[in-house]
Amino acid sequence: MTSFSVGIPSVWDFIRQLEHSGLLPDEKLRELRNDLELVGDTIRTEALARRLVREGVLTPWQSEMLLSGRHTFHIGPYRLLDVVGRGGMGSVFLAEHNTGGYKVAIKVLSRRLADNPKVLAAFRREIEAASRIRSRHVVRALDSGIEDGRHYIVLEYVEGQNLSELLQQRGKFFVGEACEYVRQAALGLHDGHKLGLVHRDIKPGNLILTWDAKATPLIKILDFGLARYVWELDKPLAQAEPDGRTMGTPDYMAPEQARQNGLVDTRSDIFSLGCTLFRLLTGRFPFPGKTSKEKLVARQKMDAPPPSQFVPSIPHQVDRIVQKMMARDPSRRYQTPMEVARDLAPFSTAPTQSALLALQSRSLYDADTTVDASAHETFSMELEARKAAGR
Repeated sequence: MTSFSVGIPSVWDFIRQLEHSGLLPDEKLRELRNDLELVGDTIRTEALARRLVREGVLTPWQSEMLLSGRHTFHIGPYRLLDVVGRGGMGSVFLAEHNTGGYKVAIKVLSRRLADNPKVLAAFRREIEAASRIRSRHVVRALDSGIEDGRHYIVLEYVEGQNLSELLQQRGKFFVGEACEYVRQAALGLHDGHKLGLVHRDIKPGNLILTWDAKATPLIKILDFGLARYVWELDKPLAQAEPDGRTMGTPDYMAPEQARQNGLVDTRSDIFSLGCTLFRLLTGRFPFPGKTSKEKLVARQKMDAPPPSQFVPSIPHQVDRIVQKMMARDPSRRYQTPMEVARDLAPFSTAPTQSALLALQSRSLYDADTTVDASAHETFSMELEARKAAGR
């Protein structure tokens, strides 16, 4: 990206940057020029930028980038609106199709990594994996391409929050709610499993909660950046990815995935999903450790405790499901995600969007994640009523 000037540009430099950006139609640019010719140099650049944001002509992020001297806001047929995430592989942008007007998420591979053949192969593998899966529980890949040396993948834009963000707000979830979210995630893993795909990084942060047309919760799996096909996993894998990332997230990683010479398959994803369910139910991680190494060693040497050890109201049947998902020996776990979904179904209850919004707006969870008794009763009654009526 190019800088036109050092510091905040002058108003006229700002207008020239707008022209280069392609963000404004010619009619709006002419209007701005006419206005500036009338007021001369009395208007400050920052004030003009704020005005364009208020009018909805620019997004706050676009304004900030223009003020810093940047003017590249398009990739392929998409207009970049905001940056929504940055990671070791690159950045993720919220964007809009230039003519279709629909919103998408675009993951752009870092230029620094694009010259690394192994990293580029991993990125292309993600594109292939995401484009092959057809599941309402997996974020869809819509497009991909290369422009000016930038490799990118265009993904379905999903409005919602990931479960990690919701955990930070609420501490833990109701039993029926947590089981429902994980049941849906298991269905998404099943659809990937049918294609021979292993995700390798299942965790609350990669499960996003959105809502369908009937205002019932819908879980979608994000980020197949570490996904591999089963037939690629018939030999031991190195513990690190080409860019140096740990393969997975230690708090959710299966024992065999943590070993340098470990072989992973769908059952490794089931273990990670079990860790996720444990966290949703209790607000805690299942294994102790202050460092990544301590956490990885702990799951090699000890069995996961039952969730009811920390939340006594959790049914013992749910304890057994969670512990089976997290068995150290893969042969003692559920063998397919569909088996997990089947066993969670009797304990799963989908809350309404209005109930969850009320729960969040009333700040029912304090610092100790204790739920206000009357609100808990109201929420639980609604869940039970919906369960009695049938899913």
